[in-house]
Amino acid sequence: RMRKEGFWMKNKAQVHNDLNRLKELSHKIQYFAEAELKLNKLCVVIEHSSASQKAKSRFNSCIKKVSLQKHLEEFNDLMIKYSSLAKERLEPLERAIFIDAYINGATLKEIAEKTYYSESGIKKKLDKIIIKLS
Repeated sequence: RMRKEGFWMKNKAQVHNDLNRLKELSHKIQYFAEAELKLNKLCVVIEHSSASQKAKSRFNSCIKKVSLQKHLEEFNDLMIKYSSLAKERLEPLERAIFIDAYINGATLKEIAEKTYYSESGIKKKLDKIIIKLS
């Protein structure tokens, strides 16, 4: 593949930013899903408690703020974009590392233990993955 150096570097930086955003969204979705579950359980308790109507109203407005929808939409858009590229351009081991690192949020250490590579070896593979997806 022949590319102009400036375009390639810009594209590589964009892929890196997108993949980091994908990882961040994955963590947020997991956190918000757990928080929403806890808040819904608390909501049931509050509804049956003698808490004031003002307290109940404030609590319900907090639940509405914990919305997964925005994060899910952005996560889905990035997943569609990069899962098809990963299928086309990555080897099976690279795809597994890509999924663990950017979708499942695994650490370098966790991926290294799973794949029997060193952490620095995984870091090098992730760098190559970014280049292949650029």
